[in-house]
Amino acid sequence: MKKDQFVYHMVPNRFEGDTLYPLNELKKIRPEIAAEHAKKYKNRQPLPEQRIPPLDCLWNDVLMFSPVHPAEIFQTFRDAGYDVENKPFFEIPLSLFEPEKTAVYLYAKQRAFGDFQKDPDDFVMLADVDFEALTILGDKLQRHIERSKQDGRNPVMFGNIPHILYHGAITLKDVKIVK
Repeated sequence: MKKDQFVYHMVPNRFEGDTLYPLNELKKIRPEIAAEHAKKYKNRQPLPEQRIPPLDCLWNDVLMFSPVHPAEIFQTFRDAGYDVENKPFFEIPLSLFEPEKTAVYLYAKQRAFGDFQKDPDDFVMLADVDFEALTILGDKLQRHIERSKQDGRNPVMFGNIPHILYHGAITLKDVKIVK
């Protein structure tokens, strides 16, 4: 991995300390905060129990990151007519990630709204892909937004954007926050 490659994670509400924990680990450390974060899966079952084959763990055993800079994501929403507020994101160097604990969810297959099943082929180890290609937003998010509007539902912030998945906690000491 190059030294200047970064991934992004929205700064969580009520973030304390200098370490990001996967939800299943956070449940043991700070159950009240984990319960707040678990609410985002209320209408997305059985996603928390999905397996991530290359990491041999569950969806909630990993941290999720965007390879696309948040400014591009927010601009895409603004261009589509949404009034979105800039949120702070951690800008995390990939050099902090252990390669054997890092995979990518590619969003390779389009699924019907509400279908949260993942195919094993949608996951690869980060070391097996061109990271720079993952950072190019292209029209993936725009297509997701348009499809959501057609279906009369709200688009999700990271729809159709590959997710970098890290099996473990990440210490963020000296990590930059961007808006």
